[in-house]
Amino acid sequence: MFHEIDFACDLSAVAWKSYQSGNVETAKNLYRRALQIFQRSPKRKAPKIAVILNRLGLILENNREYLEASQCYQRACDILKSVRGDKRIVRLRVRSLYHLGRIRRLQGCHSEADSLLKRAVELAETKLGTRDLEYAYAINQLAMLFRNAKELPQARCLYHRALNFLETQLGPEHRRVASIYRNLSELEYAAGRPKKGEPFARRAVLIRMKVLGADHPSLAQDLSTLACLLKAQSRFHEAQKLYTRALLITQHKYGEDHYETAAYLTNLALLHASKGEEGDAEWLFWQALTIKEKALGAGHIDCALTFIHLINLYKRQGRYDEAHILCQRALSSLEKHLAPDHPHVIRCRKTCNELSGLLENASAAQPA
Repeated sequence: MFHEIDFACDLSAVAWKSYQSGNVETAKNLYRRALQIFQRSPKRKAPKIAVILNRLGLILENNREYLEASQCYQRACDILKSVRGDKRIVRLRVRSLYHLGRIRRLQGCHSEADSLLKRAVELAETKLGTRDLEYAYAINQLAMLFRNAKELPQARCLYHRALNFLETQLGPEHRRVASIYRNLSELEYAAGRPKKGEPFARRAVLIRMKVLGADHPSLAQDLSTLACLLKAQSRFHEAQKLYTRALLITQHKYGEDHYETAAYLTNLALLHASKGEEGDAEWLFWQALTIKEKALGAGHIDCALTFIHLINLYKRQGRYDEAHILCQRALSSLEKHLAPDHPHVIRCRKTCNELSGLLENASAAQPA
């Protein structure tokens, strides 16, 4: 007789394939169904439940559903606390810890993220050794935290350690190696050195293209990162070609109404804004926002971030009324998803106050 645990395993496999094909909602529903089967079964096993929670968390995280993603990762960590086993179990615990640490970083909980990621690194180092892949993945996540905290020398050191190890263990043309090169390019961008970051980004593009092909969505991310570095050097024509190519790859893979497509429309809009082409920028921002609201919901954090781009555009144009309305909507959404001291929340609240002051001054200047 076909056992329900076997059925749950099959559901999990189909869920991941669905996600890789761009069917996010189908993948989430299948993982949740598999999770319910595992949890009610008398033969349930904590490691399998943790694996599903981590996979579901990754999907939710990539969909910017940070609160639910963090709950999945936290449950995985809690489940594995009392589990004893071989290195496979230790690797799963390390993975759950750095997933949770990463989501806390994205939510703006820096102190908690720091503690979780350092625990992941320490556990990997002591139980698995510094020659284990999970150790490299953990220090990569810690490097991202340092980068966000502007502790750039520490981040650079950890990225290079991860890179050297992964190139040795996986080979110089592995997709994981490409990701580290992209992280290094983003680090140099954060340091205000886009020209120094450009070779890293180009290396990531070349590896990804060779390994995954010219039409893979991960290549689109690398192309977008390279375009961002070129835009920072005012090489707008080159940047636009890369952004457009990334957009076409994404549209071909996921369709014109997918949220990933909206992300690349936003990149193009920002490029047009940098060039002073504000009409084109506004049209692209609204096009991206329409897709995001349809795909993710009007209260989604990604919609709030697109509002912020429009707010900045309207402020420059003196359209303070429109900017203020959007700013209030953006702040309400950000406060639901992020910590009160998250940089996005702080900046948006400050912008709302500035716009309120500008509107009051404009009203006072009107003739009685």
